[in-house]
Amino acid sequence: MTIYRPTLWFLIAFLCALIFSAMHYHELEPKALLLSLTLVFTGGWIASVNVQNHERIQLQKNQIKALNSLISAIHNRQLKLKNLKDHYYDVMTTSQRFDRGLMVRRVNISLNVPSTDVSDVLFLTKLFKNYSPKVKKGKSTPLQQIPDDLLSCNPSFIQSCLHNYDSTVGQWQLRDETYSELIKKLDGGYLGGGHYSYSTSELKEKIPYSELTGLLFMTEEVVLNVEESLKYFEMIVENLAKKSRTLFNKKILKESGGLLTFTFDDKHNERYSRPVNPLSKQETDFLSARDYPFVDNYTLLWSYSSKFTPDAD
Repeated sequence: MTIYRPTLWFLIAFLCALIFSAMHYHELEPKALLLSLTLVFTGGWIASVNVQNHERIQLQKNQIKALNSLISAIHNRQLKLKNLKDHYYDVMTTSQRFDRGLMVRRVNISLNVPSTDVSDVLFLTKLFKNYSPKVKKGKSTPLQQIPDDLLSCNPSFIQSCLHNYDSTVGQWQLRDETYSELIKKLDGGYLGGGHYSYSTSELKEKIPYSELTGLLFMTEEVVLNVEESLKYFEMIVENLAKKSRTLFNKKILKESGGLLTFTFDDKHNERYSRPVNPLSKQETDFLSARDYPFVDNYTLLWSYSSKFTPDAD
């Protein structure tokens, strides 16, 4: 059985009063004894309430601090991903889609961040106390069915987004290493837009087609992961403080400086609001060919990308 600190102090005060009364029982009148016990009881109760209020206030202050730390960590990751999107956006939205991954250079920004744990914000689960979606008995609600503003406060979802960021950063670093090795092998022979300064036989000798398309597929995949992480981080930053402020006493929240909020005008900035469209199935099948699709001795069919249209769906 757990005895909370305020209750413990109250019990100690009450026991002391009983011991004192027992020691001086014959010296005190019944009314004086009753008054003595009442005063001690009242004093102990007031002390218990004061201690309990102090601990409640301190708990909420610690929770606000932990939540602000989490919001700041997510915002930091969001900014790094925006810098990364700045790096690849112009190239990944050109009409030359097939080998656009080869035009994305190595990044020169640090993407690594300190690890972040959500164990200190598990109190956010209180927001789900009154949420009762229509689900079959014995089954939990899929995350996809939870409203975005509430999903943004789900510790499990937040932890998953943080893990995906780390995975995406590792994937991008591997992509950059592969890119550097491939560019070194090409030795300045890539001219962009599907054009190479090498003949068919020379290019095949330098880089197997599967090695080149491996980099292209890797770039396409990691860019989509960046886009997805950006979308979810934006959703969390936009909703977390707004939704969770109901968990705190307004006075305590104000004394603690409030919750961190960040405002972006990304909806009017096409660079951030416009996602990079993935390759269509037709384009993906084209890159999955066994060998280089040259149309002449020096030009890949990729330079004629207008011949290929994305799938309708």
